[in-house]
Amino acid sequence: MFYADRISDKIWHQIVDNVINLELETLDISYVLISKKKNNNEVVGFIKYDYKGQHDIYDTIKSIIVIKERLKIWKECNFFRQLRDIHNIFYSIATIDSTMTCEKHAKPDTKTLFKNIQIPSIIGQITSELFHTGESPSMMVLVIEERTEGLTNEFGPSCKVKQNKTVLSLLTRRQLHKVHIIHPCANQCYHSFNFHHNPHYNMQKSLLPLFRLILEINLVNFEEYLDNDPFQSNDFITVYNNSFNYDFGPRDLFQVLKSYKLKSRNISNFYVSYGFSAEYRSITGEPLLTTGIRNTKSSENDILQYILPILSCLSQNIMVHYPHIAKCETRNHKYSQKLGSNFNFSMTDINIYEGFDVAVNYSKSPVEPHCDVMNDWRYGYNFISVMKSSFYEVCSQDIVTISVICYTRKAIGDHIDRMRRITKQNMINNI
Repeated sequence: MFYADRISDKIWHQIVDNVINLELETLDISYVLISKKKNNNEVVGFIKYDYKGQHDIYDTIKSIIVIKERLKIWKECNFFRQLRDIHNIFYSIATIDSTMTCEKHAKPDTKTLFKNIQIPSIIGQITSELFHTGESPSMMVLVIEERTEGLTNEFGPSCKVKQNKTVLSLLTRRQLHKVHIIHPCANQCYHSFNFHHNPHYNMQKSLLPLFRLILEINLVNFEEYLDNDPFQSNDFITVYNNSFNYDFGPRDLFQVLKSYKLKSRNISNFYVSYGFSAEYRSITGEPLLTTGIRNTKSSENDILQYILPILSCLSQNIMVHYPHIAKCETRNHKYSQKLGSNFNFSMTDINIYEGFDVAVNYSKSPVEPHCDVMNDWRYGYNFISVMKSSFYEVCSQDIVTISVICYTRKAIGDHIDRMRRITKQNMINNI
């Protein structure tokens, strides 16, 4: 979908001519709609095209709109492309409150019939906001898709969530149990489970009316965790809002992070990672602690002195709410309690996490759909905890979120299972 404002009647007619003259089939396009709104001389467009086609759809859109500097494209609409009725929803958004429309089909004799869906008036009010995502600081909600329990683990499809960049991917696989929407808060902590196959991502808070509509049309059960509720807990997630009794010094931690060589990836703007790794192993295949977190600039700013106490605090708290977790004392002693040991740090209090990320996210670049496929899936070790804080940073003129993400490692569970099989086989051989 695309948008342009301050479009005069003269420019509108030029845009119409551009649409009429498009050779749709050669551009992998099946349908184009443009609509002129009655207010503010706005034009909204909707294009249905082959997502895997060879042509750049954005170049095509730019060729339609005469005044390029007024063009805004809602690229994230492709995240919804696999959902039922989504084209009818986009069609309805494009045509609501319109005075003139123009549409073109690639094959006029086999027209795809779109139907108007009755949508709430607020959807029409936020239409322009769809096309301004990422331009100014905005609050982001966290969306977690909870997979139906009892299904077998599917590593491949979980990996493809990040590759395909689609929301509600579990719905298209008929595996979606519930959607959890966590509203943002200045200081927030949450514990949850099964992020290895539960897709999660950020969404601009102002787009929630549209997202709720999509969920309702697709008969999806969802629950919202509001920021004005200090504490909420159930079997799947526990959320603290400005009520977790621990100040991890996010602004100080942000300054410390600036002394590190941070990595970047699509699912977070910048991050530093530490823990046991599947890519760093001993000669026997046992996962080892990574070393990339070493601060070569200043030992005084070693991030471990900030994070290790957080791990202990979160460990104690999550076990209050979910006492069934982390029951293997051998695993805990050999791995989680050893975090920091390769840098001469020691865990003086309990710790049940086997790795962590410290991530820096800016609201103009939200977290895209993904699964944490390297987290462990085994019962009792399929948990994750996050402590985060958001504040406005003057330098970037954006809302910055500092997150400490604590998790277990699939590689450790795999290694323990492997060693058990070897031990069992040796016992059989010795009989």
